[in-house]
Amino acid sequence: MGFTVLSAESLNKHIETFSSNSGEFGQFLLIADDAEIDWKKIASKNLKSNSTKFAIGVPNRRGSIVELAKELTVLKQVANRPELEGDLVAKKEVSIRLSAVKHKLDSELSNALKNAVWYSSVSPSGSQPHSLSKLASDLADELFAKAPKIWSELVNRENLSSNSVKARRDLLYRMLNHEKSEGLGIDGFPAEKGLYLTCLKVTGLHQENAETGEWHFVEPTNADRNMLSAWRAAYDLVSSSDDNVSCADIYRVWGNAPFGIKAGLMPILLWSLILSCKGKLALYKDSYYVPEPSELDIDESLQNIGRFELRGIQLTEERIELLSDIAKVLKTILGDAVFDEPLSAARGLVRIVYNLPQWVKKTRTLSKNTEKLRDCLLRASDPHKVIFHDMEVIFESTDSSIIAEELAKSIQELKLAHSKQLKGLRQLLLQQLSATDGNYEQLNKRAINISGTSGELKVNAFINRLKSFDGTNEATSDILFSLREKSLNEWSDQDVMSVRKDIAEVSKKFRELEVVASVNNRDQSRDAIAIVYAAPGKDFVKKFDIGEDKRDELDAICESVIQQLSSANIEKDSQFAVLARVLETLYEKEKNHV
Repeated sequence: MGFTVLSAESLNKHIETFSSNSGEFGQFLLIADDAEIDWKKIASKNLKSNSTKFAIGVPNRRGSIVELAKELTVLKQVANRPELEGDLVAKKEVSIRLSAVKHKLDSELSNALKNAVWYSSVSPSGSQPHSLSKLASDLADELFAKAPKIWSELVNRENLSSNSVKARRDLLYRMLNHEKSEGLGIDGFPAEKGLYLTCLKVTGLHQENAETGEWHFVEPTNADRNMLSAWRAAYDLVSSSDDNVSCADIYRVWGNAPFGIKAGLMPILLWSLILSCKGKLALYKDSYYVPEPSELDIDESLQNIGRFELRGIQLTEERIELLSDIAKVLKTILGDAVFDEPLSAARGLVRIVYNLPQWVKKTRTLSKNTEKLRDCLLRASDPHKVIFHDMEVIFESTDSSIIAEELAKSIQELKLAHSKQLKGLRQLLLQQLSATDGNYEQLNKRAINISGTSGELKVNAFINRLKSFDGTNEATSDILFSLREKSLNEWSDQDVMSVRKDIAEVSKKFRELEVVASVNNRDQSRDAIAIVYAAPGKDFVKKFDIGEDKRDELDAICESVIQQLSSANIEKDSQFAVLARVLETLYEKEKNHV
């Protein structure tokens, strides 16, 4: 509390216009003149404020204080007069008088404080306390009757030391990352362990779940620590509003009477509130929903709490039913987690989308509903809107069972999109290489045989990767990266189209190298064949190559065809005519893509 000396006449105006400094919840007002006033009446009228406390002190010798104050004022003015500049004797005499009056005034004020009768809300009839510190403490107890009882010299103050700032930050990181661990998993006894014990453990904010054995943040239950009132004041402020509530407003509520929580302690209590009400309070930063707070969010909240907001969720029977259906879908996909609250459900959906590969987040090859759902979740700023409004619009239904069914289909499509795309490209690769899916050992041997025979770096890189290709998504992604020289995370639909062309071109060069492998003293694993066919209006040239792995199969088919022609009992020319007709037919089918 501050201290002011004033006249009885200016008392009322001072109380009405009083504005406290930081950390000051009231003032001691010492009356300096001899005005005869009913101080009990004045006290009952002016000292019942719910936000500021005053104590009016009336000493038994008041007139001398005023006279000494006036004399001191006059002497200060005289000391500053220019006429004294050249008169050292006069300046010394004024200085001695000024010092004597100051000493006498200090003595009078000291006696006045000791002997004054103090009128306040705790003693409206007036009393002479043993000390003003005791009176200030009693007034603080009355004004901050709902203040949490947390005894921590590190953070229970307005301004923290650098060591206290670090300890608080480390504790907040632990709260975020190790909520389910006993003691937040803090080993030994660093400074943050002491903060945990005094601010979270003994207050009941961090407790063990008797059924699961896991620790979690909860609404305070320890009545001795007087935590519940401040907790509920913040929760009620948020849940009663239809809009987002700034966390700075929560700080203001906590900082004022009847709580009086210090600024150093507020971040710990606020993040305890956020973590204990994950399903009831949505966190926003710069007006955007934060599904999973990070250490960066904690750092930014410590720098500027005004950027963060909270919003409460209101549930109806229809919404509860929808949440139940969505929770079943998410439980099937994500496991045993519980998603029966709007924020948990929205958080689960957003987590699914944010964990998708980058290409899936951008592609336009998905179904219409799936694209709408993905885009909605990627830009989600309001979980309440996502669950209870956007879902109905996306799936064009208000039936919760239909919404849940369509949601499951879309999520499944999103989760399989990346692997499906890789599978399609892998099949194209094997097709262009005339390889069999699953017989990767043969493909590896082919690649080893022609390794280093190409003069193109890109083709050699492609061959080197085929030497150990095993058909996995990782191996396929490695080959695709070598073709586009671009991470799959940066791919667009245009890149997918382009890489299909790249696969065809580099596979053709691979086969050509196999045909001429003997030139490089390698085993020739492919045969190059050219057919020139000439007939009236049916001229064509067909070039192709055959791998050695196909030779036995083709020899058997060739033998079967020869036997069938021989058993037909026709002339040799007719047999060649049949083969020519077969070539014509195959060529026409290929030309017409049949």
